[in-house]
Amino acid sequence: ILIGEEFMEVRAVSVDEIELEEYHIRGTNDMAVSGYRMDNYIGSATISSGDNTLTEANGQNLESLLRQGEVIEVTNDVGGEYLTVTSITGSSVIFSPSFTGSTTKTPIYARKKVIVPAYSSSAVMQASVESLQDVGSVEVTREGPNSFEGFTWKITFSSNMGMSSCSLPSWCFASSTESVTYISVSGLGQEHDGKYIQTSFHDGRPRYELLGKPCYVLHETASSEWRLYSGTDSVTSFVASSDVSIPLSGWSNGASIALSSSTTPLLSGQNAAAEVSVLQANVQQSFKNIVFSADMAVGQHEVQVVELLSDEDDLSGSFELSLGSISQKIIVYSDESTEDFTTKLQSLSGIGRVSVDYNEPSDKFGQIWLITYLSNSADVPLLRHHGTSNLQGTIVSLNIREQVKGSSGQQHVVVNDLEEGGIYSGRIYAENEAGVGPYTTPSQTFGRGIHPMTRSASSPPGPPSLAAGTVTKSRVEIKFTEPSMNGSEILSYKFEWTTSSTFGSLAQANTRVSCSDGSEVLGFYRFIYGHENLSRYETSIPINIRSNDAEISLALNAFELLNEIEVSTETNEISELEWAITFLYDVGPIGSLSVDTENLRCQSEEPLVDSTITMTAIGSMPTNYGSREIFTDELLCGSVALGEFSAVQGLSLVASSEAVTGGTYQLMLDGESSECIPFDASESQMEDAIEGFEDVGGVDVVATAVPNESQFPYEYKIMFKGNYAYGDWPALQVNPSHFGAGECDPFVGGAGHRAVILPIRDESLCLDGADTTVAIVADSLTSVGGTFAVSYGHDSSVGVSLDTSASEMKEILSQLIGSNVHVTKHDHDDMGEGVAWAVTYPGTSKKDDQLRVVDTFVTGRNAKVNAYPILTIETHSPENDSSGDFRIVIDGESTAPLSYQASRVKILQEIHRLNGIGKANMLGPADGDESSFLEFSALIDDSFNAQGLKAITLVGDLTSTFAPGDQLIVGTCELEIKSISHEKYDDTQSAGYLYESLYSTSPEAANAKMLGYSIMQIKPSDGTLNFIVDCSQGDGVSETIQVGSVFNTDNGVDHSMIIKSYTADLDAIEIIPERNWRGTAPRIFSKPPSGLSPHTFTMAGIDKEKIIIRASARNSQGFGPVSNLLAIAPSSTVPGSVRNLSLLAPGGGRLVTH
Repeated sequence: ILIGEEFMEVRAVSVDEIELEEYHIRGTNDMAVSGYRMDNYIGSATISSGDNTLTEANGQNLESLLRQGEVIEVTNDVGGEYLTVTSITGSSVIFSPSFTGSTTKTPIYARKKVIVPAYSSSAVMQASVESLQDVGSVEVTREGPNSFEGFTWKITFSSNMGMSSCSLPSWCFASSTESVTYISVSGLGQEHDGKYIQTSFHDGRPRYELLGKPCYVLHETASSEWRLYSGTDSVTSFVASSDVSIPLSGWSNGASIALSSSTTPLLSGQNAAAEVSVLQANVQQSFKNIVFSADMAVGQHEVQVVELLSDEDDLSGSFELSLGSISQKIIVYSDESTEDFTTKLQSLSGIGRVSVDYNEPSDKFGQIWLITYLSNSADVPLLRHHGTSNLQGTIVSLNIREQVKGSSGQQHVVVNDLEEGGIYSGRIYAENEAGVGPYTTPSQTFGRGIHPMTRSASSPPGPPSLAAGTVTKSRVEIKFTEPSMNGSEILSYKFEWTTSSTFGSLAQANTRVSCSDGSEVLGFYRFIYGHENLSRYETSIPINIRSNDAEISLALNAFELLNEIEVSTETNEISELEWAITFLYDVGPIGSLSVDTENLRCQSEEPLVDSTITMTAIGSMPTNYGSREIFTDELLCGSVALGEFSAVQGLSLVASSEAVTGGTYQLMLDGESSECIPFDASESQMEDAIEGFEDVGGVDVVATAVPNESQFPYEYKIMFKGNYAYGDWPALQVNPSHFGAGECDPFVGGAGHRAVILPIRDESLCLDGADTTVAIVADSLTSVGGTFAVSYGHDSSVGVSLDTSASEMKEILSQLIGSNVHVTKHDHDDMGEGVAWAVTYPGTSKKDDQLRVVDTFVTGRNAKVNAYPILTIETHSPENDSSGDFRIVIDGESTAPLSYQASRVKILQEIHRLNGIGKANMLGPADGDESSFLEFSALIDDSFNAQGLKAITLVGDLTSTFAPGDQLIVGTCELEIKSISHEKYDDTQSAGYLYESLYSTSPEAANAKMLGYSIMQIKPSDGTLNFIVDCSQGDGVSETIQVGSVFNTDNGVDHSMIIKSYTADLDAIEIIPERNWRGTAPRIFSKPPSGLSPHTFTMAGIDKEKIIIRASARNSQGFGPVSNLLAIAPSSTVPGSVRNLSLLAPGGGRLVTH
């Protein structure tokens, strides 16, 4: 049990008294305090060797606390024993295997469980898992949402090296979607009635929540009441009681409470499931290759001697003792026993646990007590007596001296000469006169020992170096060099810019620790930074109170969540120390920084150490501040990703049935709630609400009108400015208790209101730049022949045949460009006959270094060969389970939403709607590859017509997938889509009538009711087509058809296209996922056709303003120091020469000037 922060073991229990195994050291100062037992304690029982059943001693009904298959822990004569429950009846449990210990009365503990929200962030999941017994520390990443709105969390057990499977019950990580620990509430109405799940403890009593609604039940100590709260935190029902279990009667407002009688589901959703699978089994660390070993100096317990002597054997009376300058006293008698002396000393504040031994005086009479301070591992103030006036004897003397000075010993060891970037593990053992104790490594099986068990010998990277490249009036090119990675691969580079002369004012904190009575501050302390309740926090190594500025800076700069810190001492006195902490490179607000003073004390022991941290300067946001990252992972960069963390997030609000015309809602950032936001909030209103969060320094919001189907007027692009105080920007969330409810106004209009928030990680910039992508295309109305010339820079190659293979073209171009050239060959039938070579080669900033073609000797009607840019777009997911839509934005113009599997015809339809695009063709599969049809299930009925035209129906909205002109295969018929439209379900007409009248019980009809359906009008549609007669295709609700044409890859779909004529800046390409974008780690790759130079950062649209730029690199240990500041003044330059001019003459003749 826990009493006043001390864990105690119970020896015996009577009606009104608990006997403890050891003394309570601090006591409760004659005041009643709350005591707590373990929250997974479910009862007690007497159990004997060989038993396979137990009965709870107090008749507790265990059916509401346990379920079959759970593991319980009982105590045997040497420790804990784990037993698996096979059945439960009332207060009795049958278990396996049989109990092996001696007969004992034992507490019964259930394995600790934690309720985790289905949409938990990685930080919430980490905090939840680490709260479980024996887990220790973990690292968590999150992927999703996938197409089923679910998530995947990858959990690395960084300190637990025990069981990773459930083959034994002693350690088993498992999940369950059911609970037996709940209460049923009725009598309060639909908004409050239901099953309330036990989610945690509050005031030592269970807390229950109605999942999915803002209602909860808990105990309030101040009023001695159990209360049921509604979403507005108002009390709906209560009962006066201080019971540790929820009362089942006496509730106000007619509420009825009943304990659980069976399991209840935790997850909602069709076939909802949560599964744990082992991706990588643990491997025990080997210590065969020991690179360092040292004996560490141990701490010394303080030993003080109290000598009470007399020349004759006539000593009697008493004296008073106190500790140091503390006023509290004890009375010690001349014949005090060591046991009583121990008890009295431990009652003094600041003493802790002591051991008192007795020595016989050698040449006098009296007592010599040796006092060893067991729980104070440092120098202890000397005991002080208050005179001998109450002592009687012959020549009485009373002396107190220090025999052994206490010391805390060595708190850490420095290991030098490690291999940079190497992974190292440590272990420790203790040794005494009896021998060597066990290493800490066995404790790792239970998540104890060293946290984390291994780590890399690395530190944040050094600063990169910046230099200006090409500068124009609106565009600047920054070249940079790679810094030292300091043992850990560099993950990204962050570029920051502002039009101010500096990057804003620096944040500064003042830290002060002191002893108010003027006595010396002793011991060590730690800094804590971050949100401990969300696991988004770090704790420093122990820092000696007399450490210098460099040592304190070293400890603080180990925090991954902060950039570089500088420390300077302001006050360094015996009883008071004060430091100024400056945050050198963090832009915007700084998070919570606190001091853990548990191991600091005042030498007098009387007052507690006082500590304060005050933000003396708040970091400001510079004018026109912006930032962008360049990434180093060549497999992932060049894409946008659906991630958990991002400074750019999309917010969409959705409802059904009718337009929303009123109501408000709250957003949340890391647990903090915003003010209520109007349903139709303007950009400025949304910005004000988000900037109201404590850790947001600034934000830009773009509101865009959305189609009527969403029922809300706007969707929002939210762009956070500056650093987030605790790492990367986490995803915003809506507050479910105040989403058109609770403190906010209810929504007016619509139904099923919900919000979708997508953090979009823009990882489109790569350290190695981007390859230039060009298609050399030969086109002709008839068979094409002859040869053409290819040039690059000042070199050229002539006589290139139209029959040239991909490998031969690569060899030709490699001689012109260099070795890093990749070529594939493709069919191309834009004019009837043709061929295309897709060429990629390293990007460059030199405008003359471009592929050019001379086709003077090409034959064929209207034959031509040209080099065109390729727009590369590819969807990707490791599980190939991408779903949803995205938009392509080129030079500020956006397409309509496009499905992840949009057909080639649909892609071209949308691209050609952009004003800046004149002519485009899909690149298509390379030689040896094939494009594929998409297979769907369709409702086919020969009698069905749409607006007088033959039609078929597919469930869902497929207008972003297909377009008029797409091929359609029904049975044996090859047809074409004339038009496609989406309709809501209507059982009185159109396809809805067929679903309802013929297939009302089918899954397809059920899905059509939710998703609507798409109607494809078919070409030819003269009314003579008969599916059964002409296509050998019968009627049905789930008939297989093939539609469209796509080029599938192993992990997605390739939508790359050749742009033959355009006025837009093709390099200004942006991919924007829609709110329905889903998948397992889904990404959309895109490349600017002109390529990008390696180690180059390009800024456009700088509007002639002078800017300053800096950069920093990040590895697994965090961001390193910033680069040199680069000041850029945009300027105009003389244009380069015209590279290529084509003049088309009447009659198909052509004049080409280079």
